[in-house]
Amino acid sequence: MSRRLLFVVAMVTALTLITAGSALAEGSWSSYISGWVTGHSSRNWDKNVNDGVHTTIKLTGCHQSNHPETPRSPDLELWHVYSLWPDSSVAVRHYGSCYSAAQTNDFTYPNTGTYHFTLKKIDGLEGFGMILDVNSVVVNY
Repeated sequence: MSRRLLFVVAMVTALTLITAGSALAEGSWSSYISGWVTGHSSRNWDKNVNDGVHTTIKLTGCHQSNHPETPRSPDLELWHVYSLWPDSSVAVRHYGSCYSAAQTNDFTYPNTGTYHFTLKKIDGLEGFGMILDVNSVVVNY
């Protein structure tokens, strides 16, 4: 009986590890934003595996350039890059409270391809001379 129990425990553990591994992101990168105005784009990244994991972007320390005590609320737009067609907008997400705490948004797009994000708005406005700094940017895909 103890051999049978040991076998069942081993199988459950193995299956748990296998399924947990499939939920992990394919890749990630981290950086910061300095002196961005609306329309500025991040670097591109390639998602090579259609693993069902969504792209998430986490921002920490969103503030106005040269005025770190002035919080800012950016909107980021995720773009799917195509070589022969115009890039396609995937989604826009608002970061309302990323000044003193990290805020992560899920862009719910697990497909393969090349991606980047752009700064669409700052405090709900496009343009108007506002400049954004973000202390930490983490992209998981």
